[in-house]
Amino acid sequence: MELLAGRSGALRIRSPAPQASVQVNSAGIQDLPRNRQPACCMAHVPPCEGHIIAAFAAQPRSSAVGLAYRNHTYSMHIAEQTLTRADIESVLAQGTPRFEQCNLDGADLSRLDLRGASFAHCSVAETSFYAAKLMHSMWQRCRGRQADFESAELTDAQFHGCDLNNSSWRRARLASALLKGCKLTGANFEEAAHLALAFEDCLLVGADLRRMSFRKATLDQLDFADADLAGCDFRDAVFQGGSLRNANLKGARFDNADLREADLGGLKLADVKLFQGALISGRQAAEVLSEMGLRVG
Repeated sequence: MELLAGRSGALRIRSPAPQASVQVNSAGIQDLPRNRQPACCMAHVPPCEGHIIAAFAAQPRSSAVGLAYRNHTYSMHIAEQTLTRADIESVLAQGTPRFEQCNLDGADLSRLDLRGASFAHCSVAETSFYAAKLMHSMWQRCRGRQADFESAELTDAQFHGCDLNNSSWRRARLASALLKGCKLTGANFEEAAHLALAFEDCLLVGADLRRMSFRKATLDQLDFADADLAGCDFRDAVFQGGSLRNANLKGARFDNADLREADLGGLKLADVKLFQGALISGRQAAEVLSEMGLRVG
């Protein structure tokens, strides 16, 4: 496959198939004329390797455009673009997209089918993914303050090193999803379906996690300071670092939880009974008593 620059400044992608070529220019996507498409495309069966269906490049001189053959379809690489809903709908019509350093701020991407899409170093601040299909999507170091994932399908999605402060995940389906090294301060997970959801090394300060189950989970460096953990289930959980400082723990359960490495600062007398059966260290016990105005002799 070759990327060729013409005199007009447009990029032309040429594949080994003699008739499989397409012009990509500032107008966006241009499909092959039907009478020039390979026979496999005209017959509506999976295209053969080496045939180009389409590509996308809003700024061809400065951006990267790539196509990769995967599962009988082309994965489209779109880099350094500011994209609207219409742009993304055009891309989705051609294959599974991989976005890199793209700006999607404020875009309405609700209900789009973005299954398997990849987002790397993208900005999705205040972007709406309401009820979007994002199963198996991959997110790496994206910035998305106040991004809206409400009612989105995020089964098996992965978020690594993303800044998603004040994002909404209400009623999202997060089964087997992973959020690792993410900033989720003020995030709202109200009524999210979360079977086998995993958080690792995340800031969840002030987050709404009411009635979420962490039973038998290993909680690695999770900062729940000031979070709303009312009704959460921490039975048999193991805290490896992290914090519960000043969190709302009303109705939470900690039976057999190992809290020896957690920061328990700010506990109120009414909260102590919630930790019945939990394991804490002598140092923590002294700190809790001290915060209650008691001195250990």
